[in-house]
Amino acid sequence: MLDGRWLYVAAVPIALWIIPRRTTPGRRLIALVALAHVAILANVALFPIPVDPGLIAAGRAATAASARDGGLGLVPFATIGPVLAGEALPYVTRIAILNLFVLTPAGAYLPLLFRSLRSWPGLVVLTVVGGASVEAGQLAISSLLGFHYRTIDIDDVILNAIGIVIGWVVARRATGVDLAGISPSLGAPPYFTLIAPRIADWWNVHRNR
Repeated sequence: MLDGRWLYVAAVPIALWIIPRRTTPGRRLIALVALAHVAILANVALFPIPVDPGLIAAGRAATAASARDGGLGLVPFATIGPVLAGEALPYVTRIAILNLFVLTPAGAYLPLLFRSLRSWPGLVVLTVVGGASVEAGQLAISSLLGFHYRTIDIDDVILNAIGIVIGWVVARRATGVDLAGISPSLGAPPYFTLIAPRIADWWNVHRNR
Protein backbone atom coordinates (compact mmCIF):
# COMPACT_ATOMS: atom_id res chain seq x y z
CA MET A 1 0.00 0.00 0.00
CA LEU A 2 1.24 3.48 -0.88
CA ASP A 3 1.09 5.62 2.26
CA GLY A 4 0.21 9.30 1.99
CA ARG A 5 2.39 10.59 4.81
CA TRP A 6 5.01 11.63 2.25
CA LEU A 7 2.66 14.56 1.51
CA TYR A 8 3.64 16.11 4.84
CA VAL A 9 7.29 16.00 3.84
CA ALA A 10 6.45 17.48 0.43
CA ALA A 11 4.56 20.31 2.14
CA VAL A 12 7.65 21.47 4.05
CA PRO A 13 9.50 23.11 1.11
CA ILE A 14 6.25 24.72 0.00
CA ALA A 15 5.82 26.17 3.49
CA LEU A 16 9.41 27.42 3.42
CA TRP A 17 8.62 29.12 0.11
CA ILE A 18 5.48 30.77 1.55
CA ILE A 19 7.02 32.09 4.77
CA PRO A 20 9.52 34.62 3.33
CA ARG A 21 7.16 35.96 0.66
CA ARG A 22 6.27 39.64 0.89
CA THR A 23 2.69 39.70 2.09
CA THR A 24 0.70 40.47 5.21
CA PRO A 25 1.15 38.22 8.26
CA GLY A 26 -2.53 37.31 8.14
CA ARG A 27 -2.42 36.23 4.50
CA ARG A 28 0.77 34.25 5.14
CA LEU A 29 -0.89 32.43 8.05
CA ILE A 30 -3.97 31.64 5.95
CA ALA A 31 -1.76 30.24 3.20
CA LEU A 32 0.06 27.99 5.67
CA VAL A 33 -3.24 26.79 7.12
CA ALA A 34 -4.46 26.06 3.59
CA LEU A 35 -1.32 24.07 2.84
CA ALA A 36 -1.70 22.00 6.01
CA HIS A 37 -5.38 21.37 5.30
CA VAL A 38 -4.72 20.21 1.73
CA ALA A 39 -1.92 17.86 2.84
CA ILE A 40 -4.03 16.30 5.61
CA LEU A 41 -7.12 16.06 3.39
CA ALA A 42 -5.24 14.41 0.53
CA ASN A 43 -3.64 11.90 2.91
CA VAL A 44 -6.95 10.96 4.54
CA ALA A 45 -9.16 11.02 1.43
CA LEU A 46 -6.90 9.49 -1.22
CA PHE A 47 -4.46 7.25 0.65
CA PRO A 48 -3.47 4.51 1.20
CA ILE A 49 -3.48 3.38 -2.44
CA PRO A 50 -3.00 -0.30 -3.29
CA VAL A 51 0.10 -0.72 -5.45
CA ASP A 52 0.83 -4.40 -4.85
CA PRO A 53 0.00 -6.38 -8.03
CA GLY A 54 -1.73 -9.05 -5.97
CA LEU A 55 -4.04 -6.54 -4.28
CA ILE A 56 -4.85 -4.86 -7.58
CA ALA A 57 -5.61 -8.20 -9.24
CA ALA A 58 -7.85 -9.20 -6.31
CA GLY A 59 -9.71 -5.88 -6.49
CA ARG A 60 -10.30 -6.22 -10.21
CA ALA A 61 -11.44 -9.81 -9.81
CA ALA A 62 -13.89 -8.86 -7.06
CA THR A 63 -15.30 -6.08 -9.23
CA ALA A 64 -15.66 -8.40 -12.22
CA ALA A 65 -17.42 -11.05 -10.09
CA SER A 66 -19.87 -8.59 -8.56
CA ALA A 67 -23.27 -8.29 -10.19
CA ARG A 68 -23.33 -4.59 -9.33
CA ASP A 69 -20.52 -2.18 -8.52
CA GLY A 70 -20.95 -1.46 -4.82
CA GLY A 71 -18.14 1.09 -4.88
CA LEU A 72 -20.09 3.67 -6.85
CA GLY A 73 -23.19 5.42 -5.46
CA LEU A 74 -24.98 7.71 -7.92
CA VAL A 75 -28.38 7.96 -6.20
CA PRO A 76 -28.73 11.37 -4.52
CA PHE A 77 -29.76 11.36 -0.84
CA ALA A 78 -29.46 7.58 -0.53
CA THR A 79 -27.12 8.24 2.41
CA ILE A 80 -28.17 11.73 3.45
CA GLY A 81 -31.86 10.85 3.63
CA PRO A 82 -31.60 8.14 6.29
CA VAL A 83 -29.15 10.29 8.30
CA LEU A 84 -31.57 13.22 8.40
CA ALA A 85 -34.47 10.89 9.17
CA GLY A 86 -32.52 9.41 12.11
CA GLU A 87 -32.50 5.93 10.58
CA ALA A 88 -28.82 5.59 9.67
CA LEU A 89 -26.29 3.56 11.61
CA PRO A 90 -24.10 5.65 13.94
CA TYR A 91 -20.95 5.20 11.86
CA VAL A 92 -22.82 6.30 8.72
CA THR A 93 -23.94 9.44 10.53
CA ARG A 94 -20.38 10.14 11.70
CA ILE A 95 -19.06 9.79 8.15
CA ALA A 96 -21.79 12.11 6.83
CA ILE A 97 -20.88 14.75 9.42
CA LEU A 98 -17.20 14.38 8.50
CA ASN A 99 -18.02 14.82 4.80
CA LEU A 100 -20.06 17.91 5.65
CA PHE A 101 -17.22 19.68 7.40
CA VAL A 102 -14.10 18.26 5.74
CA LEU A 103 -14.03 21.02 3.09
CA THR A 104 -15.46 23.79 5.27
CA PRO A 105 -11.97 25.22 5.90
CA ALA A 106 -11.42 25.46 2.14
CA GLY A 107 -14.65 27.41 1.79
CA ALA A 108 -13.24 29.87 4.32
CA TYR A 109 -9.60 30.30 3.27
CA LEU A 110 -9.89 30.12 -0.53
CA PRO A 111 -11.99 33.30 -0.96
CA LEU A 112 -9.70 35.07 1.52
CA LEU A 113 -6.69 34.10 -0.60
CA PHE A 114 -8.24 34.60 -4.04
CA ARG A 115 -10.40 37.65 -4.71
CA SER A 116 -12.07 36.00 -7.73
CA LEU A 117 -13.78 33.52 -5.39
CA ARG A 118 -15.50 36.26 -3.36
CA SER A 119 -18.27 36.84 -5.89
CA TRP A 120 -21.44 34.81 -6.35
CA PRO A 121 -20.11 33.27 -9.61
CA GLY A 122 -16.90 32.50 -7.76
CA LEU A 123 -18.87 30.79 -5.01
CA VAL A 124 -20.71 28.67 -7.58
CA VAL A 125 -17.44 27.58 -9.21
CA LEU A 126 -15.85 26.91 -5.82
CA THR A 127 -18.84 24.88 -4.66
CA VAL A 128 -19.10 22.76 -7.80
CA VAL A 129 -15.39 22.18 -8.40
CA GLY A 130 -14.43 21.96 -4.73
CA GLY A 131 -17.40 19.78 -3.81
CA ALA A 132 -16.50 17.23 -6.47
CA SER A 133 -12.73 17.39 -5.99
CA VAL A 134 -12.32 14.58 -3.45
CA GLU A 135 -14.61 12.14 -5.25
CA ALA A 136 -13.06 13.08 -8.60
CA GLY A 137 -9.61 12.28 -7.24
CA GLN A 138 -10.80 8.94 -5.89
CA LEU A 139 -12.50 8.18 -9.21
CA ALA A 140 -9.37 9.03 -11.19
CA ILE A 141 -7.22 6.74 -9.04
CA SER A 142 -9.87 4.02 -9.21
CA SER A 143 -9.87 4.27 -13.01
CA LEU A 144 -6.10 3.78 -13.07
CA LEU A 145 -6.35 0.79 -10.73
CA GLY A 146 -9.24 -0.80 -12.61
CA PHE A 147 -11.52 -1.03 -9.57
CA HIS A 148 -13.02 1.24 -6.92
CA TYR A 149 -10.53 1.21 -4.06
CA ARG A 150 -12.73 3.73 -2.19
CA THR A 151 -16.51 4.14 -2.11
CA ILE A 152 -17.45 7.00 -4.42
CA ASP A 153 -20.81 8.53 -3.51
CA ILE A 154 -22.73 11.46 -4.97
CA ASP A 155 -23.95 12.24 -1.44
CA ASP A 156 -20.35 12.92 -0.42
CA VAL A 157 -20.16 15.50 -3.21
CA ILE A 158 -23.37 17.14 -1.97
CA LEU A 159 -22.15 17.27 1.63
CA ASN A 160 -18.72 18.55 0.60
CA ALA A 161 -20.37 21.31 -1.45
CA ILE A 162 -22.62 22.35 1.45
CA GLY A 163 -19.58 22.41 3.72
CA ILE A 164 -17.80 24.77 1.33
CA VAL A 165 -20.79 27.13 1.38
CA ILE A 166 -20.80 27.03 5.18
CA GLY A 167 -17.10 27.93 5.26
CA TRP A 168 -17.65 30.74 2.74
CA VAL A 169 -20.46 32.24 4.83
CA VAL A 170 -18.50 31.85 8.08
CA ALA A 171 -15.50 33.62 6.54
CA ARG A 172 -17.67 36.55 5.52
CA ARG A 173 -19.31 36.80 8.91
CA ALA A 174 -16.10 36.36 10.90
CA THR A 175 -13.84 38.66 8.91
CA GLY A 176 -16.29 41.26 7.67
CA VAL A 177 -14.90 40.77 4.15
CA ASP A 178 -17.53 41.62 1.55
CA LEU A 179 -17.31 38.33 -0.30
CA ALA A 180 -20.19 38.76 -2.71
CA GLY A 181 -21.15 42.40 -2.80
CA ILE A 182 -23.32 42.00 0.29
CA SER A 183 -23.09 44.08 3.40
CA PRO A 184 -21.32 41.97 6.06
CA SER A 185 -23.87 43.23 8.56
CA LEU A 186 -26.61 41.25 6.85
CA GLY A 187 -27.33 37.88 8.39
CA ALA A 188 -26.22 34.85 6.41
CA PRO A 189 -29.04 32.45 5.50
CA PRO A 190 -28.78 29.16 7.39
CA TYR A 191 -28.41 27.06 4.24
CA PHE A 192 -28.21 23.65 5.78
CA THR A 193 -31.00 24.19 8.28
CA LEU A 194 -33.21 25.35 5.43
CA ILE A 195 -32.68 22.34 3.18
CA ALA A 196 -32.26 19.56 5.76
CA PRO A 197 -36.00 19.25 6.65
CA ARG A 198 -36.89 19.16 2.94
CA ILE A 199 -34.41 16.36 2.26
CA ALA A 200 -35.74 14.41 5.24
CA ASP A 201 -39.34 14.85 3.96
CA TRP A 202 -38.25 13.71 0.49
CA TRP A 203 -36.63 10.61 1.98
CA ASN A 204 -39.68 9.72 4.05
CA VAL A 205 -41.89 9.95 0.96
CA HIS A 206 -39.64 8.03 -1.43
CA ARG A 207 -37.82 5.48 0.72
CA ASN A 208 -40.46 2.75 0.19
CA ARG A 209 -40.86 3.29 -3.53
